[in-house]
Amino acid sequence: MVGLDAYPKVSQWEGLRSIGMVQRECTIAEKTSVETRYFINSIKPEAKVFAHAVRSHWGVENILFTLKNALLTFCNILNANQLL
Repeated sequence: MVGLDAYPKVSQWEGLRSIGMVQRECTIAEKTSVETRYFINSIKPEAKVFAHAVRSHWGVENILFTLKNALLTFCNILNANQLL
């Protein structure tokens, strides 16, 4: 995490307390990808607080992804049985 004094015009972002970056490495079926995400935050500029916030956000994404997959599977079953 970087101090906000490194950014020009930071005062224009009301409530901004920190900026963070996360690199996420994921391997699926022997294929590895690296994803970089940047976050603007109203949380304290502390690594533990930031890590908790990011993991909580990913938890929401994972739930939504699982729900979407379940709904698509259900729709495919209905369609296959000509019920949709």
